[in-house]
Amino acid sequence: MEDRISELSDDILSFILSFLTMQDAVKTRLLSHRWRYLSPPLSHLQFDVFTLFGTHGESSSTFVTAVDQVLLACRGPKIGTLKVRFGLGDDHAFHVDRWVSFSSAMQVEKIAFDFSCSPESCGSYNFPCHILPADKASHLKHLCLVSCTLRLSPKFTSQLNPLRTLDLDGVPLDQSGLDIITSACPKLTLLRMIGCGLPKIVCIHGQLLCLKTLIIHDSLISVELKSINLEIFEFFGHPRKLTFVDVPHLKKALVRSLFIYRRTSPICNALAKDLPQLQFLSLIVKDEVHQGTITPSQVLIPATFV
Repeated sequence: MEDRISELSDDILSFILSFLTMQDAVKTRLLSHRWRYLSPPLSHLQFDVFTLFGTHGESSSTFVTAVDQVLLACRGPKIGTLKVRFGLGDDHAFHVDRWVSFSSAMQVEKIAFDFSCSPESCGSYNFPCHILPADKASHLKHLCLVSCTLRLSPKFTSQLNPLRTLDLDGVPLDQSGLDIITSACPKLTLLRMIGCGLPKIVCIHGQLLCLKTLIIHDSLISVELKSINLEIFEFFGHPRKLTFVDVPHLKKALVRSLFIYRRTSPICNALAKDLPQLQFLSLIVKDEVHQGTITPSQVLIPATFV
């Protein structure tokens, strides 16, 4: 049978591909050498094992090769979002670094890498801040990293300057890294840190003036917030101490402590004393009762509670 469809122009073929799922589009590129380098006009790219293969059983090498083929065929002028979810480690850093470079070239505004469930034999992928363009040349506004490392350096702080949201989950963050974030990301409106092994005292004193939402999931740390325009604060874990000084715009606070213990009451009293303007306070705790069973309790306090 004569192949008439291949006689169509690249623009028409790319338009046809735009109606296919990512999985079917990848299969279609195997038809011929020409189809391999065709790509639909996409504004958002999302890669995971289901969108590419529809199954769990593909290896990391097969996954990386499939992503490489799609990105190689992508045509501009720009792409809004790049999301990748697969168990990748530092053994595939060469490929992932190229994806970051691709993102910069395509003016991507959001990068989301979820590399959880990567093999224990592999180290965590280190996100390469040095690859990002500096200052105004960067279009990256939203960065979400899961099970990666983020080795921040004072030499590359300008690469982070455009960020509006930073979402870190399972990304180790020490005091120097936290200091770089607070100084290098003045435009941040949302900062989310989950299981990052934060320092014993987390201090944010006037650096992040645009920050509206702060979410921390960690244990046995103290948080000090001073002279910022925060509106929403959420803490999950075992807070040692929560200190709020000159945060006049804070309207909503959620404190979720796993267990009631002797430090919980002073923390609650401090919230009531330091935040008279608070409109909504949610305290979610669990208390131990007979025979080790756990009974959850919740306190929801709207508007004036002092």
